[in-house]
Amino acid sequence: MLSFLKALERLASHSDKSHVTAILEFDLDAQQVRASLNNTLSSGTESIDAKLWGCEFRLKCDIRYLIDTAKAISRSDLRVLMAAPTAPLVVAPFDACVGYRGV
Repeated sequence: MLSFLKALERLASHSDKSHVTAILEFDLDAQQVRASLNNTLSSGTESIDAKLWGCEFRLKCDIRYLIDTAKAISRSDLRVLMAAPTAPLVVAPFDACVGYRGV
């Protein structure tokens, strides 16, 4: 989780805005999450090793929300769950989601 948090903080430093949209790409083949930011001032990309399963997808989200969420979770492993493309994203400690079933 620390590498994920540090990567997000590095990306957030590319903007002085309080709400910045980041793109997260989940790459099953590479077993990585790529976070990218592109704004009028600068752009950046960070890759984080991860254990991924399911299907590959991309999503846009507020990078400050992700940073605050990662800081609030005191465990070393995070789980990001998404039941459907239009459903809310669930970020929780890895072991807290055992038995979670998507809608």
